[in-house]
Order: sequence, then C-alpha cells, then structure tokens
Amino acid sequence: FLDSLRAGPPPPKVALLPDALFFTRALPVAAGATAAEAVAQVELALEAISPFPLAQLYYGWLWAPGTERAFAFASYRRRFTSEQTAQWQDAELVLPAFAAVFGANVEPATTLILASPECLTAVHWDAGPGPAQVLCRPLAPEATDEDRARARDELVRAFGGSKSVIDLTAPPAADPALTDREIVFRSGDFVARLPAAVAAALDVRDKDELAVFRRARRRDLILWRVALGCAAALALLAAGEIARLGGLQWQ
Repeated sequence: FLDSLRAGPPPPKVALLPDALFFTRALPVAAGATAAEAVAQVELALEAISPFPLAQLYYGWLWAPGTERAFAFASYRRRFTSEQTAQWQDAELVLPAFAAVFGANVEPATTLILASPECLTAVHWDAGPGPAQVLCRPLAPEATDEDRARARDELVRAFGGSKSVIDLTAPPAADPALTDREIVFRSGDFVARLPAAVAAALDVRDKDELAVFRRARRRDLILWRVALGCAAALALLAAGEIARLGGLQWQ
C-alpha cells in the first residue's frame, strides 16, 4: 500500500497521432496578452490560414504566458475515421507525435528528429521559447536506409543549420510522473516534461467535450484520493485493534 502511494499516479493513456496529417505554424501573440486573449488570437489565426472552418479542425497549440509567439497545429477532421476517434474516448491526451517533445529542455538551435515507418519529422528550436518550426518528410514503404538518411539531411538543412541534432529512433511514450501536475514523455535517455495545463492546450479534441472530460477526471481524482485516505484510516484502525487485543492478551 505504501509503495503504491510513493509510486505516484500511473502513466496516462496518450494517443499519438501521425505527424503527416497536421500542418503547423508559429503565430504571433500580442505583448501582455492574457491566456484567454492568446487563445482567441491563436484560434482566429488558425481560421484565417486554414481552408476549413475551425469547427472542422482538430487543433492544439503551445503558448507560454508572457511570450509573443505561439506554436499551433491543426488537421482536417475528416482525415480521421470514426474507428480512430472512438479510440480517443478513454485517452487523457490526444496529440500529434511531434507535440510530445515540446516539453524538452534543449539548447537554442537544436533540431530533434523523430523517425516513424511512414515519415521523418524534425522539430527545431531557435532562441525563443518553444519550437520554431516542425517539418515532416513522408517516406515510401520501400524506402531504404539511404533514402532515410537523405531525408534527414534535407530536414536539418531546411532550418539553416543546427548546433545540435538529436535523433530519436522510437516515438516518445508516456512515463509515470511523480505528480499529476505534469505529463512526462520518454524515448531512451530523452525526456520531455509538459505541465498539465500546457498539455491540455495541446490536446486536439473538441474543446467543449474536453472541458466535460476534464471535469469528470478531476471528480474521479478527488474520489480516488478520498478512497485512499479511507483505506489508510481503516489500516490504522485495524493495526490499533490488533495492538489492543495483543495488549489484552499479554496482560
């Protein structure tokens, strides 16, 4: 019981979506904008650059309070089948695979390469907070190692040079965290930590449905903690009763 308490919450169920289905943009945000104002500016910009209305998009964004840049991504909803979206029902987080590395602590001018069977994705950080660009190169099913190496070099050159290049051979996977206030992704020695509030904005699902889902999750978390407290209290009462009976027997 004590080990389960010390272990913290289990890793969340996360659905990582194909990178090639999303377009990405770095968007300006007005200086001094509040969180609500930043969201409104991001959604307005997405609707302006997309050929589809916002209601027909799955989208998310990364924005740090006080900064003048947000990084957004979106995809047309009809690119996903009903079978795919049905698998999202119990997921705590649904986002493109490249967004899982946004919480990495990297130096400026760093490019991170994510490899998958169908494409190579490059995430590039400049001197500002958060990623500056994300590029995806589709790969044919019969692509050779030479084809993959060529695509990787093209992606790195597209950013005008990088001081550091990190290659991930496997997509990041959700890792157990010490607290429910953050979501941790790991791929080998690479670790990315996303605060829960930041991760919530990256989720691409319908925003109204997400609000309902998160309220239900907060309620379940409170009930879980109450249940753990009751179990601990019962364990202490049982230990006290055993001690009392042992004392009486000794007397």
